[in-house]
Amino acid sequence: MSELTNFPPEALLQASLDVALAPVVGPLVLAVSGGRDSMVLLQAIARWAPGRIAAVATFDHGTGSHATEAASLVAAESRRLGLTVVRERSRTPGHSEAAWRTARWDFLGRIGRAYGARIATAHTRDDQLETVFMRLLRGAGTRGMAALAAPSRVVRPWLGVTRAELTRWAVLEKVAYLDDPMNASRTFLRGRVRHELLPALEAAAPGFSHQLLEIADRAALWRRDVERLVDEAGVQVSASGERAVFPAAALEAAGLVMGIMIIPFVSSMADDSIAAVPQAMRDGSLAMGATTSETIRKVIVPAALPGIVGGVLLAVSRAIGETMIVVMAAGLAANLTANPFASVTTVTTQIVQLLTGDNEFDSAKTLAAFALGLVLFIVTLLLNIVALRVVKKYREAYD
Repeated sequence: MSELTNFPPEALLQASLDVALAPVVGPLVLAVSGGRDSMVLLQAIARWAPGRIAAVATFDHGTGSHATEAASLVAAESRRLGLTVVRERSRTPGHSEAAWRTARWDFLGRIGRAYGARIATAHTRDDQLETVFMRLLRGAGTRGMAALAAPSRVVRPWLGVTRAELTRWAVLEKVAYLDDPMNASRTFLRGRVRHELLPALEAAAPGFSHQLLEIADRAALWRRDVERLVDEAGVQVSASGERAVFPAAALEAAGLVMGIMIIPFVSSMADDSIAAVPQAMRDGSLAMGATTSETIRKVIVPAALPGIVGGVLLAVSRAIGETMIVVMAAGLAANLTANPFASVTTVTTQIVQLLTGDNEFDSAKTLAAFALGLVLFIVTLLLNIVALRVVKKYREAYD
């Protein structure tokens, strides 16, 4: 964004805000901490898009007098602008950046749901750079490298704007704010990244920051493309990304392929059983005045019923143990449900998943795999017992 430095600050911020809010439908809850960036966000949206503000949310982390003063400043300024403000103080002050972030987002999430609104934050281009670098230190992959630019319900109007550009507008407009002393501290990783690591890397390799942000932009574009394709396919992915629920169409496809596969079992055994019915029984039925349809329904099918039932049960047993067709057509969603239209997988597929990799014999995964194998054995045994009883009950001997 360095090429935009010569732009009038007001024009730059208003354009950034218009672009960010254009695709957003519905109201916004502004997350305002009392710092410069978030107070600029409050003043800018109140000036250029006041109708989009449902409420202003400020969270006092309970870390000292500064946090309380900052929350009071936000509340006072919001009321001066005629805006609804929601203020909350943490009952159990955290002692780490992660704890503060968790408490803050829990609060913002509750307020957003209460107002049916999306959250708007004041993250800047500099915040994105620091977040990407910190994730790089943790060994994040493509998905994580998108950082703050990843697809999200959080609205970040200043993500393409630097802190320096926000400062210019804050000075011109005399925006009231409080500097958080933690911003200058090296106690936590973000402070060391901001004040030591990034400046050193930029000095050693000029353009490093710009190149890192370009990588993050490409990762964000990749994530948007992937998520669009996933949405178009109707696949539902859990928030953790560890579980995917495939659409009913995938299950229907698997059922169709499975049906085509087991038709030969049923048709072959049914044909053999029907062919085994003596011709004399057919001729006798017709001689007694029965029609061809009545002969089929009342003579041939009942006589061949044991073989037909045996073929059906054999096909069901075959389908229960199928692995490859379900993996290819329906996916790997382990879902126990009686709904025939829900996404599921087979027991054998789950056994393969659990036993893939190096696991101890007494590990939970290995024991679960053996338990599933036992269930599969019991189910197929019961099916065979039922088939045997049906065959014995309806079997007839013919000369």
